[in-house]
This record gives sequence, C-alpha cells and structure tokens, in this order.
Amino acid sequence: MKKLLSISLAIVLALSLMLTSVSALDLDNKTLFIQFWAQDTATWSWKAANDGSQISVALGETVTIDYTDVSAWITLDTSASINMGLQVLDQTITANGEHSVVKYELSDAVIKSTGYDDLVIPVAGVYEVTHDSVRPDWTTDDSVVGGASEDYTISPSDIGLVAAEQYIDWFENITSMTVTVTYLEYNGEGPAAEEAPVEEDTTEEDTAEEAPVEDTADEAPADDTADEAPADTGLALAVVPAVVALAAVVLSKKR
Repeated sequence: MKKLLSISLAIVLALSLMLTSVSALDLDNKTLFIQFWAQDTATWSWKAANDGSQISVALGETVTIDYTDVSAWITLDTSASINMGLQVLDQTITANGEHSVVKYELSDAVIKSTGYDDLVIPVAGVYEVTHDSVRPDWTTDDSVVGGASEDYTISPSDIGLVAAEQYIDWFENITSMTVTVTYLEYNGEGPAAEEAPVEEDTTEEDTAEEAPVEDTADEAPADDTADEAPADTGLALAVVPAVVALAAVVLSKKR
C-alpha cells in the first residue's frame, strides 16, 4: 500500500507542476526609459541630457528623475532656436512590426535655470499608450525602430521667453530637470497581479484543506501519514479526492 500511495502522490505532484501558470508576466525587460532631449534648429543635431544617459523605470516602480548634468547640450548650435522635449520610451520594442500597450503616470516636469522662474511642464496624468513599431521614413535600415516612444513638448514661452536671445540664455543656464514616473502596466498586466497566486499557495488555509487526507487513513501507521500529505506540496485541491479514493480501495482490498 505504501508503495502504491507513493506512486500516486508522484503522479499528483507531476500534474500540479503541469497546472502551474505559464502565462506569468516576464518582468526582466519590462522597462521604460526616460530622457530630456534638445535639438538645435541650425544643424538639427539631437542630444539627450545627462550626457546622453537614460533613466530606467521597471514595471511597478516609481522613480523621481532629477537631471543635473546637461553637459551634452554644450555642443548644440545655439545660433538659432532650440527644440526640447521629455521622452518616454518602451524598451520592449526592439524590432519593426512589434506591438505593446504601456500605462504609466507622470508628474509635472520642472526645469530650473539660474536667473529665471521655474518652468513647469504640465504633463501630470495617467497615460495608456499603444505602440506599433515602424521603420521611420528617414532610414532604409530595418533595425531602426520608430513608434516606440512619446514626446512631451517643452516650451519656454510658457514663462514668457519669446525673444531668441533670452531663450538661449535660459537654455544655457539650466541647472536641473525633474519628473516623477510610475510604470503601472504592460499589455494590461502589472507585477502585483502576478504575485497573488504565489501567495495563495503558501497560506495556512491551503494546508488546512489538505488535512482530510490524513483523517481517511485511520488504519495506516504513523509513518504513512508523511507519505500521504507532505508539507508544502502545493497539491491542487481538485486531485486530492482521487488520492483519497485510491487509498480507500487499497485498504478495502487489504482487509
């Protein structure tokens, strides 16, 4: 009987492993990259702030980004106006023809420049954005990915900087740029929802529901109990009755 029950439990364990969810969201590469950028309109040279470094925000994280290094912008041609923006990039998009839906929350972005009022970029809110990557018109390289990001325009005219000379002076005296980003969902899924099944499998309630397996083996020796209900096996409740029935058959034959 002991050998037969061991074989039955092995089958049940195999079934429980097969029933383990294979649709759990892989969080390894679910990140947004955030950057402030500037582009001069004289040579159309494009540069990200912070010496080109991007800040990564993983799914489920809230990150306050505080750029204090804008040295990369020194090389931009300031003889004409400067275009600026805040960019949010989905890092799961790596090839043309890919699709994703990302949901995130932004605070208002704030830019400080010595001698000027703070420039507040009113982008606060929750955004749900669909990405369908395409090859940009300006390239023939299929490895170049387009349509994987959003840009939020920065306009110094919001604090009265209209004259080109004043605009450039403001730009050259920027000391910091700050925004808070929370990555909420990727394709409708968030990390919190994926953790719930794991927590349920380890609760004391599940262990209590497996206890009847021990109660049915009234005539079995004490050491058989360990074989019938090993601790933390994570057995699916749907297959426990089958094990109980099998044990009952074996015992009736033995009598």
